[in-house]
Amino acid sequence: MRRLASFLVAAALGLVAAPAAFADCPTAADAATFASTSQLLRDNPVMARFGERPSGSTNQGRFIAWLQQRFARIPGMRLDSLPYAINRWDFGRASLSANGVKIPLAGPVPYAKPTPAAGASGKLVYVPAATPLTDAALKGKIVIRDATPGSIPFAAFKAVEWFEWDPDGTLAQDQASNYERDFIGYNQRITDLQDAAKAGAAGLVFVHGFPRKQVRDQYAPYEGTRWNIPALYVGADEGQRLEQLAANGGSATLKLAASDAHVTTPTLVATLPGTGRERFVIESHTDGMNAIWDNGPISILALARYFAAQPLECRPRTLQFVFTTGHLYQRLMGGEDRGGGAEQYAKQLDKDYDKGTIALVFTIEHLGAREYAAVPRTDGGPGRVLEPTGRSEPSTMFVGESPALIEAIDHALITRDVRRSYLLRGSDVPAAKIPVHNSFGGEGTEYQQHLLPAISLVTGPWTLYNPAFGMEAIDGDLMRKQSLVFADLIQGLAATPSQVIAGAYTGYRDARSGICAAGLGTLGFTRCEGDPYG
Repeated sequence: MRRLASFLVAAALGLVAAPAAFADCPTAADAATFASTSQLLRDNPVMARFGERPSGSTNQGRFIAWLQQRFARIPGMRLDSLPYAINRWDFGRASLSANGVKIPLAGPVPYAKPTPAAGASGKLVYVPAATPLTDAALKGKIVIRDATPGSIPFAAFKAVEWFEWDPDGTLAQDQASNYERDFIGYNQRITDLQDAAKAGAAGLVFVHGFPRKQVRDQYAPYEGTRWNIPALYVGADEGQRLEQLAANGGSATLKLAASDAHVTTPTLVATLPGTGRERFVIESHTDGMNAIWDNGPISILALARYFAAQPLECRPRTLQFVFTTGHLYQRLMGGEDRGGGAEQYAKQLDKDYDKGTIALVFTIEHLGAREYAAVPRTDGGPGRVLEPTGRSEPSTMFVGESPALIEAIDHALITRDVRRSYLLRGSDVPAAKIPVHNSFGGEGTEYQQHLLPAISLVTGPWTLYNPAFGMEAIDGDLMRKQSLVFADLIQGLAATPSQVIAGAYTGYRDARSGICAAGLGTLGFTRCEGDPYG
């Protein structure tokens, strides 16, 4: 009855097409005909076998081509591509020697400054994490710095949640502890790179608190910003050795070879026509470094196949499947704008929303994540080691102030029994801005900042930045359940009027128009057209 009433309201308002058979369409996805766990676990390794896929790389291009081939086989699908020119950083080789002894590396910091062929040499100096790298005495030194993760109290989730699904009580058990993850310390590394360069340091060596084999080729920060200092990663054992050498007045030579490559990288757009002019956009990115970063396109491929098999009259809205590039090259168009291809696409959708051709955006990232914990090493070595806990990574979904969307997500999470799930207002502290929360923690952020109704799933497991982890970090059954949640939402919201979907976003957009028209955008209450997202 709820679906029929929603359909009748939508038809009366002229917001969606009203095929006579629509009332007979399902209100949720049919799990029996949706992609099986084994199918998802066949497609996900295909992506993983392409290897590390930084923006504009050959491997990313191969993955995009594979996706394009698969979508071209789906009946009724239209394909398009939005190319972007980037100046990609191509890593060559790196080395670090201290007091004449070669130190094994975990890898380079992406987009770090290359050294001359002879390398950059200087006295080793260890600077504890709590001390800013701003001292003029760092000039000419090789700085050793712990790449510390960040943490927040689990209780902080409560402050920004709409809902949680925790029938086993495992999230409740975590409430007295901290949620510690690598991504929470991400911004500190950016600050360290900037400060060390300004201080004139000869080089910067980040020490990760895990064994080298677990942080091999870690890809962070992934701005696409060229740091004005040579910088490398080492593991915990090598870091301990470097700190000891620094304490004894040791010196080091750091070598880093890299070059620029002018390449084109595309955002792939696949459109499955419906009976109406409005679109649901389902988005993820194609650049990533392992099996989980980012496997959103694998889920979206399953969604596209499922909905293409449905009768046309059961698609009152067109479905647009968007695979953005530039997630690992955030400054895609140069200048101050961050957000990669998602930001560029959000700008276009912002304009389309006013034309009445866009109703809702879904972003999907990092599905099926198993939880890993940082635990003490048992081999006597320094630092910690990442080990699976046997639980799933907390599943964090985001949505703004839309009662219809909140209710739909709650229902879908419970129906598909996606446990350890939070539905959150945002991943940031509320502020006197439009909207109150400006971050959804991942791809959804750009659409939220452009005041587009959006539903976003993104998880942040310890394994995310690390190519050392593969399919063992993914729970296929969980990945399927999360995919079915989005299938349910697309199906269940198909005829919900756009005004109902929008909720508070209609008011947000009206308020933004007034503020920007009055020339008050500089006050920082909202982003006006042309304002950068930094």
